[in-house]
Amino acid sequence: MNELSFLIFSLKELISSAKEMITNNIQIDEYCPNLPDYAIDFSKLEKDFSEEVQAMSNCMQNPFYHMEGDVWTHTKMVLEALVSLNGWQKLSIPHQTITFMASFLHDVGKPSMTRIEDDGKISSRGHGGRGAKIARVLLSEHFPDLSVKTRESIVQLVKAHAVAPNSFRNDPKRIAIRASHTTNCLHLYLMATADAMGRRTEIEDDLKESLNNTELFRMICEENNCLDVPYKFPSDHTRFFYFKKENVLPEYEIYDDTKFQVILMAGLPGAGKDHYINNNVNLPIVSLDNIRELMGVKATDNQGAVGQEATERAKIHLRKKESFCFNATSLTLLTRTKLIDLFYRYGASTQIVYIEPPLSVLHKQNESRKRVVPWDIISKLLYKMDFPTDLECHDLRLFCS
Repeated sequence: MNELSFLIFSLKELISSAKEMITNNIQIDEYCPNLPDYAIDFSKLEKDFSEEVQAMSNCMQNPFYHMEGDVWTHTKMVLEALVSLNGWQKLSIPHQTITFMASFLHDVGKPSMTRIEDDGKISSRGHGGRGAKIARVLLSEHFPDLSVKTRESIVQLVKAHAVAPNSFRNDPKRIAIRASHTTNCLHLYLMATADAMGRRTEIEDDLKESLNNTELFRMICEENNCLDVPYKFPSDHTRFFYFKKENVLPEYEIYDDTKFQVILMAGLPGAGKDHYINNNVNLPIVSLDNIRELMGVKATDNQGAVGQEATERAKIHLRKKESFCFNATSLTLLTRTKLIDLFYRYGASTQIVYIEPPLSVLHKQNESRKRVVPWDIISKLLYKMDFPTDLECHDLRLFCS
C-alpha cells in the first residue's frame, strides 16, 4: 500500500475509531515528558506510532550530515536534545507539548521523499512540506478531540523546521517576519537548535554553522519583536502588500488602494460554509456548489468548467466594484492565491473565512447535506490542503474547533 493510499485508508478508519479513542481519553500531552527528569517514553511513541517509526527506522540519511544513521535514531537524539534545553523547560506545558510533538514528527516526511541522486548522494528535498501533510492526518487520526489551533501549530512547525538554520541564504529579516506569521519563532528556534544538536557530521564546523545561524535567526526575531508573536505591520494592507511584493519596507504603511471587499470562503465539504453565509453574509454569492447543480456536474467529475464559470461570475461583481462572497472549498494555497490576485487586480481586498469542525462532526454534516461528497474525496482534500494564513489576504477569520 503506497503512502497516499494508507493516509486515505487511515482517514476512513478515523470516523469509526474516533468514538473509541475519545472514550479512552487519549491526550496528546501524555507523550510529553515532565519533571523531575523529563524522561522520554520512547516505547510509547514506538507503539502508538508504529508504522511511522518503522518507516523512519528504515530510512537512511546522507552520512555526511547524519553519521548517526537512520531517521528514527536522529529523531530520538533531537527529542533528547530538545528536552535538555533550558528554553524548552521554561515553556508552559501546552507549548512544551507542541514543540515536542513537532520535533517527533519533523522528519516524518523523509521516508517518502528520500532518494538517491545522480551523484550517488542521499537527499530528501521537500520532506518538510510532505511531513506537514502527513502530520495533519496523523494528528487528526490519533487525537480527534485535538483543537485545530494546536494541530496546526504542530503542523506548521514541521513544515518550517529547516527555516532557522537556512535563513541567511537570502534576506533573513524577511524570512523571520514571514515565519512569524505562520508559526511561533521561539518554538522554531528551539526545534532548530535541537535538530542541530541531534545529529553527527564529518565536519564539526557544519554543526557550529547551523547552531550559529539558528542563534542569529533568534536575534533577528528579537530585534523585530516577532520571536514569540507575529511581526506587527502598520496596517493589514501593508502586511498583504509586503508578502506580495519584493523590496518593500515593512515598517512604513502602504497606501490602501482597495475599494471593496470579497469574502472568500474556505473549508472541507460539509464544514458549514453555507450555514455561516446564511447567518453572517448579506452579499451576492458566487457558489461553486450551485454552479455544479445547474451544470449537472458531480463532485467526482472534472471541475474545470465549474471553476471557469465561477470566475466569470466573480468578474461581473469585480467590474462593478461590488462586494460579494465567493463560496468554494478553496483549500490549496495555489487556488486561493489565483483568486485573491484576481480580486486585487480589480481593487478588492479579501477576507478569508475558514471553517473546520471536528472530523466526526464534519462526517455527519456531510451525510446530511443535499449534495453529499464521497468521503474518499474529503479524505484526499484533507491531505492536500494548505491551511490558510494571513500571508495571503487582508483579513483572516478562523472558525475552528
